[in-house]
Order: sequence, then C-alpha cells, then structure tokens
Amino acid sequence: MAHIGIDVSKQKLDCLWVRDLDKGKVKTKAFPNRHPNYPGL
Repeated sequence: MAHIGIDVSKQKLDCLWVRDLDKGKVKTKAFPNRHPNYPGL
C-alpha cells in the first residue's frame, strides 16, 4: 500500500509519497500553492 502526505500552507504544497515502507523509499516534491499548479499534483 502506498502512503501519500500533503502539507498545505499559504505559499506551497509539500508532497511526500512513501513508495516502499520497508525499504524507506520516499519521493518528495513541492508546488507553489496557486491554482494553475494544481494539475501537477
């Protein structure tokens, strides 16, 4: 099972995707918190 976390602030959205919990594989990405950037999620 994959786990996804999104931290929302006024300036940006910080995203974390736990790809493999046992091996500790994670992927992170940050997006500006503006409507045109939402499809990038």
